[in-house]
Amino acid sequence: MKKLSRKKRFTIRVREPFNFILTVRKPAGWYWITPYEVVEQNRYWSTLRLRDEILVGVKLTQKGSEVRVEVYSEDYVTGEQVNEVSSVLGIGLGAEINLKEFYKVAGRDCFLEHVFKDLYGMKPYFSNSVFERALLAICLQMAPIKRSYEMLRSIIEVYGETLTFEGKTIRHWPSPSRLKAVPEEELKKRCKLGYRAKFIHGLAVLRPLPDIVELWEKPTEKALKELTRLPGIGEYSAGIILTRNTSPIDVWSSGIFHKLFFGESPEKPRKAIKRVVEEAERRYGEWKWEAFAYTLNALPKLESLIRRREGE
Repeated sequence: MKKLSRKKRFTIRVREPFNFILTVRKPAGWYWITPYEVVEQNRYWSTLRLRDEILVGVKLTQKGSEVRVEVYSEDYVTGEQVNEVSSVLGIGLGAEINLKEFYKVAGRDCFLEHVFKDLYGMKPYFSNSVFERALLAICLQMAPIKRSYEMLRSIIEVYGETLTFEGKTIRHWPSPSRLKAVPEEELKKRCKLGYRAKFIHGLAVLRPLPDIVELWEKPTEKALKELTRLPGIGEYSAGIILTRNTSPIDVWSSGIFHKLFFGESPEKPRKAIKRVVEEAERRYGEWKWEAFAYTLNALPKLESLIRRREGE
């Protein structure tokens, strides 16, 4: 366990509308950086892995549309590292994104119109690295949500790192170098990953991995193409990693969206994926990721609405 003390401070201004709590703690339970992060009122503590694999602690305090960031480290934090932290957190906070355009689209949608006001200001983005998002995407493949989270937590518990700062103790994802040193068979058995161990080990040995900040600066098509070159990453998983201008529909979510879009459950959910993705593009265009995230974070309300409509 490492104790951190040194710190740098800076501020990120986030475009309104912005709800800090809904952004760092999504209603559906989606973590923002690591499952072990801490949220108390308008404050947030977590850990962040930099490009050089150095792990730092971050504390965010929200005041209006500004978020004050404090960076904790064992050693001196360089200006370049501060800029990297600012860029990665800025992506996760949706600092430059104006959701008002999305809300115009949502207000014309027969289902989103009922939920976007409840989630008003939620920026549905994240501040993980590509490697960490890829671990999530791979563990989501062909598994129920509960099973996926069991695998993810096992990876962190067995191979991750623990940092202590500001009285908080937070467990973080293992670095690619740490997992590179783990034999594939050991990774498979200890974390009960099945076939996923091969893909995760393949990611860990791959250098260099794409950088999330650089990916966000590229056109979506180019960013997705770069991600789908990674081991175990197809179109669905690439969308989960990028979280921008994508509809990462899998077998489970195709059933949900098919019922929302077309009023009935698909006979064959896997074959329905293409139709659902095309309909999401038609309805939401460049805001299809936001529509996807808002839908899943408001699923209980939407399911209740569907049941009421079916009873009419």
